[in-house]
Amino acid sequence: MAKRSSSLFKRISQKDIENIREAIKAKKYWKLDDTKIYTVILSRARIKVKDNFLVKTSSHGRVEVLPKPAKYCRRYRILIYDVQKNLGLSVVTWNVFTKIMKKYNSLILALSNSGLLPSYINMRTLIKFKKNVSNNQL
Repeated sequence: MAKRSSSLFKRISQKDIENIREAIKAKKYWKLDDTKIYTVILSRARIKVKDNFLVKTSSHGRVEVLPKPAKYCRRYRILIYDVQKNLGLSVVTWNVFTKIMKKYNSLILALSNSGLLPSYINMRTLIKFKKNVSNNQL
């Protein structure tokens, strides 16, 4: 059985813990569209480069992140990363990421293309988006 070390691991199932660890080992990323991907964050964003911050990811090594999402970068969270611009756009929690992959991938894509993607997406934010979509206010 894997050792539970992170505070994140207290709030998710054993299967999700194994999924995160296997994604890190395999340097896995998930495509959002041709230019944007989801990747696992491995470090906090503490090093400042020009106007952005550096964060280590599982699939692309060190990447730059915008200042607003940089403050939410923690180990084992998911980064929405624009490969073409070489820039991290938003941070997503693991539980929300699994829900996004099942149902709401097109919603996140529409938000990122319109420039309305928030810097941090947790369950509360996702619920607000779902209400706006059901009311057609997006």
